[in-house]
Amino acid sequence: MGILVEAKASGTGHSADDEKWSSIGYSTDWKHDGDTHTLEIPFATEGVYRIKIVPIDRAGNKGVMEKGSVDHTPVYEVDMTAPEFYARNNELSTEKGFVVSPYFAVYDEKLKNAAAPTVEFTDLNFDRIEIEAQVYTPIYENGMELGTIEMSPLAADLSKSINQSKFTLDGFDKDGVYAFTFVAVDKAGNRSEPISDTYFRMVETDVLAYIYNSKKPTDSGTQDGTGYYSLVNEDGRSISKKAADFQNLDILVIKPTTDNAAGTLVLREDENQYSPQEYLTIENEEISETATLSYIHLPGNYFSEAFRDDSLDTRMYLSVSIRDDVYLDLATIHIDNEAPTATLPENFKDWHNYFFKDEVTISLTDISETLDKNATKVYECPRNGERIEIPFTYDSETDTLSFTLTKGQHHIDITLVDEAGNEWNIDRVRYLQVGNFWLYIGVTVLIVIATGIGFFVWRKKRR
Repeated sequence: MGILVEAKASGTGHSADDEKWSSIGYSTDWKHDGDTHTLEIPFATEGVYRIKIVPIDRAGNKGVMEKGSVDHTPVYEVDMTAPEFYARNNELSTEKGFVVSPYFAVYDEKLKNAAAPTVEFTDLNFDRIEIEAQVYTPIYENGMELGTIEMSPLAADLSKSINQSKFTLDGFDKDGVYAFTFVAVDKAGNRSEPISDTYFRMVETDVLAYIYNSKKPTDSGTQDGTGYYSLVNEDGRSISKKAADFQNLDILVIKPTTDNAAGTLVLREDENQYSPQEYLTIENEEISETATLSYIHLPGNYFSEAFRDDSLDTRMYLSVSIRDDVYLDLATIHIDNEAPTATLPENFKDWHNYFFKDEVTISLTDISETLDKNATKVYECPRNGERIEIPFTYDSETDTLSFTLTKGQHHIDITLVDEAGNEWNIDRVRYLQVGNFWLYIGVTVLIVIATGIGFFVWRKKRR
């Protein structure tokens, strides 16, 4: 049995029906195993090969194979060339300065309407692009905080194989980091070198930085907020806190790995700047060759140790650097170690009498800090017995607190407690009289007695 091997001069990527075949050999080196005959043919170079089998018996008779059968004209294509990276964002890989891999790009406010990123490969026998995606598009409120750090569901949708030679990033419309590894595969199984691309979309913010593990307080107020909400309420107003009462804070920064100027955590107060670097614990997670997640842990004891002054009352920003001397503010911080103060009425003092009144309203004004209405107390203090709370009204807009006293004698205690928990216990006011009934009687009796004596003296003189 003999075999004739023909090669197509035009190389790979063509059908067996093309012309221009040329004979490259004829072999009879068969291996026999009964009625089974095998022959190994090495294909050392790329090309399309067609094999013609001519069976001949020992008498020299030539057999005829059925025309069109596999045994009559089997065709093999030898392809040892891997697919090539062709273009990114329609820029050819052959252009001067083109970065093959790793590559990253930042889409900021100026590029918010730019076309979505694309990657393209080329190969005569192209089959597919295999894609691995990691996408972080945090869901956050107030632009600053989020609950947990999780990979976006978009990552699972994008991690797949596509049969097109060009990939377009659909869904590139939220701030975040989009990290990809692309490998092109042809029909022969040749695989391209991995291409690592990372795209940072930062339209809403100049740096991807967030306070995470954030939860709002419960409606009942029995549980304090965490993360962002341990610093700022739902209205965006900073919560007054003693330095000793700050919780641990967790901050996430997503940035290009090579950007050393971004991601430094600082506290800024007017012209002053405080660096908590020696207190920080930082863990870095590489999500691509060009993108890093930095998990920054700031312990609460930093505040108690760095801001001990009992008279301190300051507001500052917790910030992350974007570049040298440019920062993104994550939250405002109000550190308050100072007790609240207020102006008391001049007549709110021991032994004062409010004559001819059925009741009197006492108002404290110019309260220096926002009060905690639940912790602030006004007490009636009987000479015998337990103190009794007196209802009061507090207006944080006008910084006033008022309560009403009825007729009688009063001993009053007042404790002002601000949001930070600082207390001012005002000295007790004693023997405060409102509408002093017994005093009125006493004065009347004295007048009657004096009048009687005067009348008696007058009668006596007339006699």
